[in-house]
Amino acid sequence: MPWLDVDHAFLIAVAKYAGDDTAVALDYRTGDLDPRVVASDFWTDPQGCIWRVVAPTFSSFVAKIGLEATRP
Repeated sequence: MPWLDVDHAFLIAVAKYAGDDTAVALDYRTGDLDPRVVASDFWTDPQGCIWRVVAPTFSSFVAKIGLEATRP
């Protein structure tokens, strides 16, 4: 997945310092209810940014990092 469609994405994390070139985004091209999570990769290809899939869905991403909400 070499590119991110900015019309169908929402950045959820970016680098603290300018020039670090790190970002995590929700990619809504896979669905409006549970978008895929992607992260920028500027280091693999010196000619540009590649967006790597971090998790196939936001819900699986939340589960991976242990932030699932518990229900009473």
